[in-house]
Amino acid sequence: MEIQINGKTVTLRDKIPVKEGRYIRKTLTAIDDDDLLSQVPLMQFLVESWEFPGDPKDAESYGDLDTIREFIPLSKAIAEMFTDQETSQKN
Repeated sequence: MEIQINGKTVTLRDKIPVKEGRYIRKTLTAIDDDDLLSQVPLMQFLVESWEFPGDPKDAESYGDLDTIREFIPLSKAIAEMFTDQETSQKN
């Protein structure tokens, strides 16, 4: 799934096989609302590619994103991905 963040294309995984995503709940529960960087392991898992500097598989790359224009919108897009999936399963 491609999204636009601050004018740059970010590609998120469309499919997560259970053998790869079986620990995703543990990753989600480890997120600390007071620490934005606690979201990085989930982002590393879900972001396939991006047009930002650095590699999305490298945790250090997320620390260089702009907090307001890049990191938070990416975080929201990932949250919406889960929300949309839950909503579509209920219907």
